[in-house]
Amino acid sequence: MTISFKRSVLVILGCVALFSIIMSVLFWHHKCRETQMLDSCRSSACFVRAAINRWSLMNNATNGTPVRMEQLLPFLPGHVAPICPEGGTYTNLRVGHMPRCTVHGQLWQYEDL
Repeated sequence: MTISFKRSVLVILGCVALFSIIMSVLFWHHKCRETQMLDSCRSSACFVRAAINRWSLMNNATNGTPVRMEQLLPFLPGHVAPICPEGGTYTNLRVGHMPRCTVHGQLWQYEDL
């Protein structure tokens, strides 16, 4: 083997290693972003659930009573309906149940936490 052949093999291996490192960093960044968006969506759903609980106490509502988002606005921060960071809205607005996101679906393993 000549020195130029060995050198070109080392250059190719170096490029492959560099490409692998760059791809793994990009993949890790993408996964972190996904996790962050899901956590933010869950946080907003918790605000909605807390508003439902406060509304139900004020209105003597029982489990399963449906609620409209407009009824919850006075109990939400800024009196504004929260949205998912990916543009979803919250459905399944019933007393005693967790809201669902139109993008992420059910946000917890169990429906009733």
